Amino acid sequence: MKRLIRQFHCGRRGLTLIEILVVVAIFGILAAV
Repeated sequence: MKRLIRQFHCGRRGLTLIEILVVVAIFGILAAV
């Protein structure tokens, strides 16, 4: 999970707060399933 976030982060200079919230929400949904 940390690897995915790191890889995703490396693809851009930085994430906005909204993008971080979206990513966290997606991981939360995946974890719930």
